[in-house]
Amino acid sequence: MSLVPWMFEGWLTPQTSASNNSVELSAAEIVQGLVPGGLGSGVQSDVFGGSMTAVIMDNVKQGIVPMTMTLVFAPIAFGMVKKLARRPLGMFNRLLDKTGAPIKV
Repeated sequence: MSLVPWMFEGWLTPQTSASNNSVELSAAEIVQGLVPGGLGSGVQSDVFGGSMTAVIMDNVKQGIVPMTMTLVFAPIAFGMVKKLARRPLGMFNRLLDKTGAPIKV
């Protein structure tokens, strides 16, 4: 499930097929499952033993590689772009400073 449906479905928008099944939990379903007297998490009893924890662990196992790649390679890529763009941005900032513009890039 992508981030936007995960965050908003069940709170601001109705649940769609992306979040209305037993192997994908939206934030609203997680909160409802944790709150005593809530509506439940939407996990069916025949899938993963009906345990919200089992669904979460399965999703973590499936998403650990992309998450790790993002956590490792995104900062490296941004650092490289920052180093490559330092000189052109400095030149552009000096140009803006000469024009009297009150902004910096």
